[in-house]
Amino acid sequence: PKPKPNQQQQQSQEQQQENEGEKKEEQQEQQQSKQSKQEQREQQDQEQQQQQAAQEDPEKQQDLQHAQAILDALKKDEKVNQKRQMAKVRSKKLEKDW
Repeated sequence: PKPKPNQQQQQSQEQQQENEGEKKEEQQEQQQSKQSKQEQREQQDQEQQQQQAAQEDPEKQQDLQHAQAILDALKKDEKVNQKRQMAKVRSKKLEKDW
């Protein structure tokens, strides 16, 4: 038995809807795969940055230690200079008092 024209139209519409639904699903899957690929790339980039940072850390630590040593030396020099200035001020006061 041949289906009636209305039934044929309904079947063709249903097939179109199914096809559209499948296309949408495919598009969503493609978008998800693109997103997951991007996420993987980002993770790889982060891992590379962390590895580079780990390699640079010893150098940075050495630089920081060197800088800290310089600052400590400058502070010591400052203290010595302050003591010298205080000694000069005291000696001047004593000279004036005599």
